[in-house]
Amino acid sequence: MRFSPANDGTIYAASSDGTISCTDLETGMSSSLMNLNPDGWQGPSTWRMLYGMDVNSEKGVVLVADNFGFLYLIIAFEYGIPSSDPTESLAVIGRYISENYNGTALHPIDFIDINTGQLVAEVMDPNITTISPVNKLHPRDDVLATGSSRSLFIWRPKEKSDVAEQGKNVKVKKSDKETTRYGRKAKR
Repeated sequence: MRFSPANDGTIYAASSDGTISCTDLETGMSSSLMNLNPDGWQGPSTWRMLYGMDVNSEKGVVLVADNFGFLYLIIAFEYGIPSSDPTESLAVIGRYISENYNGTALHPIDFIDINTGQLVAEVMDPNITTISPVNKLHPRDDVLATGSSRSLFIWRPKEKSDVAEQGKNVKVKKSDKETTRYGRKAKR
């Protein structure tokens, strides 16, 4: 769930039943923004569950990820003016993929440019054993906090010497744009 940054009386919710809703807390009225399973249960091979969600008020979008690794960009409220500031046009979302890394399913955290919808960067660590539904960039520093009900991870850009020494722990998938490599700091 996320409160609308533009209106604290509105809340967006993504659910494991594959729906996204927007609720006016004053009236209690809810409206469906998307339903990934409109025909109901058809079996585990097609059932889509939503695991991560982020809201960007400057762009007027909600971004969610499902259990098959697909990302959905929903224009939920009045569209803002595109920004060239990457901190204002970046959505961060955790997801599940079925890639196997030495017997472990990976749970990457994606950085999506909401101006273009393109993947800017992806960070992952085999020690993250659950999807990270909570992903927050620090408003001023180059820091990412990710977490779930079991853990909290703090990610910072690595120094070039650290990347050479510890680069095996973190896989960063780059797109055409310049990206920042993030490394995982110990749990606190």
